[in-house]
Amino acid sequence: MINDQEYITTKLKKTLEKMIILSMPRLNNLIVMIIGIITSQSVVLSKISQELKNCYSLGTEESKIKRLQRFLGNKAINPERFYEFFAYKLLQKYKFKSKSIYIIFDHTTIDDRFVILQFSLKVGKSAVPLWVKLFKYKQDGNKDFIHLKEGLKFLHNILTPYEFEVTILAERGFKSIDLFKFIDETLKWKYCIRCTKDMGISIAGKRKIKKLEDITPRKGFTKYFYNIKLTAQEYVCNMAVCTAEESEDVWFIANNISEPYAIREYKKRFNI
Repeated sequence: MINDQEYITTKLKKTLEKMIILSMPRLNNLIVMIIGIITSQSVVLSKISQELKNCYSLGTEESKIKRLQRFLGNKAINPERFYEFFAYKLLQKYKFKSKSIYIIFDHTTIDDRFVILQFSLKVGKSAVPLWVKLFKYKQDGNKDFIHLKEGLKFLHNILTPYEFEVTILAERGFKSIDLFKFIDETLKWKYCIRCTKDMGISIAGKRKIKKLEDITPRKGFTKYFYNIKLTAQEYVCNMAVCTAEESEDVWFIANNISEPYAIREYKKRFNI
């Protein structure tokens, strides 16, 4: 019987040759990495190298690790270019299913040293990553959302040909008037982004409301406010306010949706 790694390698090589333009040595190294990740179920190089059989990658474990390190450190290898192809393929299939798509923002902090930023396409009850970025936690420019804008520009480039109606869904860590403006005015997309209760607001005819925490919704009901101002920059948007179904948390959802659907849309973040 054909060795599993050899069989997978042969099939993978035939597939990738049609999809990615790479020299044969680099293509082989990419396959080494993919097979190692699959068989080891890990992204740790030492574990990957242990699972690579000698007929597939010759040498000691140390030499296998160095081979993988050289591949990952090769500046001629652009992961975004590779992944962009897969994103296009996914979107080509998805455009026949729906004209509206939802992009979910997520981020993870590792030991207060690094941040993983991820934008995913909601497909049914799954979230398929379209763009991922790893950067230092206190890197200059983080407060200006330079990485967010980089990812959004990438998404805009790959989504524009399909003319999707795009809605961005994000939690409190992404609340930023600059980001709201960029999504609304530059990208011309919709957004539903949760805000913190200390955000200053101004609502016509409601002078007592100075901050979001001054709004008290009834359990099971949603309050919608249109054309309110976020006073930090006098930015005009809409705000939907409700109490979360399974807790006492209050959701303050900034949005630019003209109909009263912001809460319904925001909940799609959790249905995955």
